[in-house]
Amino acid sequence: MKKIRIMAGLLASFMVLSITSCKERDPSSSQDQAADASSQSTLVTEKTVNKYGFIVDDNGVITLNGKPFYGVGVNQHGAFSSGALPKQYGKNGFNLDEYFAPLSENGIPFLRCMMGVFYPKEVTKYTEESDKFFAAMDYVVMSAEKNKVGIVASLMWNAGTFNSYFGEETYEIGNPNSQGTQLAVKYVKDVVSRYKDSPAIWAWEIGNEGNLGVDLGGELSTAHLNSYYKIIGEAIRSVDPDRLIVGGDSAPRGSSKSLREGTGWTPYDTEEDTKETLSLYTPAPLDAVSVHIYQYDENVLQDFASEMNKYVKL
Repeated sequence: MKKIRIMAGLLASFMVLSITSCKERDPSSSQDQAADASSQSTLVTEKTVNKYGFIVDDNGVITLNGKPFYGVGVNQHGAFSSGALPKQYGKNGFNLDEYFAPLSENGIPFLRCMMGVFYPKEVTKYTEESDKFFAAMDYVVMSAEKNKVGIVASLMWNAGTFNSYFGEETYEIGNPNSQGTQLAVKYVKDVVSRYKDSPAIWAWEIGNEGNLGVDLGGELSTAHLNSYYKIIGEAIRSVDPDRLIVGGDSAPRGSSKSLREGTGWTPYDTEEDTKETLSLYTPAPLDAVSVHIYQYDENVLQDFASEMNKYVKL
């Protein structure tokens, strides 16, 4: 069977997020059978078999409540940072119920949002004002629960935030002994421990498009990112043994292998090169590949189906 994928559309910039299971699947099954099964899935966030959210089963199928899942969601980067957190400081933030309710009412099953801080200067909101910080995050999760909308929680949108907070170089993300990475591990465990029993959390995402910053002549490499994903993935998995974990990467650059090997922008990647690159971006315990695909021309609709199929067949 072809690999299951999940797509979340960003309405503002027409991004498509593809999440594809990493596990091998039963070749005797067909993609059509999976589609038929998934079409019977409904938006249900109640507990099932002591598990919540997206689970990759033993055949590599991404499931929700034990059924294969296909779905289209939305990207709401600021649900926590712009909607919930400002209210803890007496500032204006949008009403999350007014945002979540229409999603549920119109059959949009889940959203992806940042569940952390972006800039190093914001880290103290977590380290020194944790009561306010987590009260705001509680608001996001409770609103999602109430409105029966799932969350793909992006824990550290900007990969180097915690390292920069300590004045460390970004490549230290892959060093388990660096102060920033140790704080990142603590942060991840705090968040996952707090919400692992919430039916609103459907998946954990490590960050946003970390792969686009590697192998460009700076110090950050694929090897650093690979190590970082292992460290953070293991921190998540130590608390939550089941939910889907993705890196949150964009589509790999067309010259990813050449850049990784230091030969410049040529030769261009073959399909096998792309497959190799995706595997390096998805070390265990990550159990799915994520690819962001964008709408570049506002006047011509991107052929997302063809783009998706390119990755599904790898």
